[in-house]
Amino acid sequence: MQIVEEQNYFNNGKLIVSSDELTVGNKTYPLSEVTSVRAGEVKHKKGLEFSVYIILLGLVIIVTLYEEHRGVYLGSLLITSGAILTYRIMKQTQYAVILTMKSGEHEVLVETDKPYIEKVSHAVSEVISKRD
Repeated sequence: MQIVEEQNYFNNGKLIVSSDELTVGNKTYPLSEVTSVRAGEVKHKKGLEFSVYIILLGLVIIVTLYEEHRGVYLGSLLITSGAILTYRIMKQTQYAVILTMKSGEHEVLVETDKPYIEKVSHAVSEVISKRD
């Protein structure tokens, strides 16, 4: 009986691309189900919802505590912080490792570091090409 040792193509402690699977955090994707992989630019922005909630919270505080000057100051501060956060998020380009599987496309890793995304994508692509 021959034991085949699993080979790691990429491992930084948080993400592992082995000959059998891609592990991102606590989520695992079997590479036998992956038909293709690509690195792509992400249209949606991670964290944008949070900045919108900050702006809305600021508006609610201003409306409910309008009589108290502290409410106006706090609400204005939250709205300004939310606007700055929104601007910074929208200004930053994000990239993703996108796996194509029978169930569709899955963005498995989203980061602002394009070379990192390309390295991971290349490692997965290498596994797929050796499998075929």
